[in-house]
Amino acid sequence: MASIETAAHDYLKWMAVHNYARTTIEGRRRHLGQFAAFAYSRQVEIVEAVTLDLLSRARIGCYHDPELHFLVATGSPNQRTE
Repeated sequence: MASIETAAHDYLKWMAVHNYARTTIEGRRRHLGQFAAFAYSRQVEIVEAVTLDLLSRARIGCYHDPELHFLVATGSPNQRTE
């Protein structure tokens, strides 16, 4: 079972190997860290425990909670489909 932080780290390494822009990787690093903190605050520490309900709560909360504002889509449509 992988922790959310380990999975995020592995994903960011994968992005680097596949030549994603440094700024894209840094943005994802920040957003994944914020999501991990959100998940940990709800006692979710491993990837297998992340549920659609947790993701939905994070997404809904992003409009009301400044700590979750990162979940609001930003950037151009092309950036959002990477």
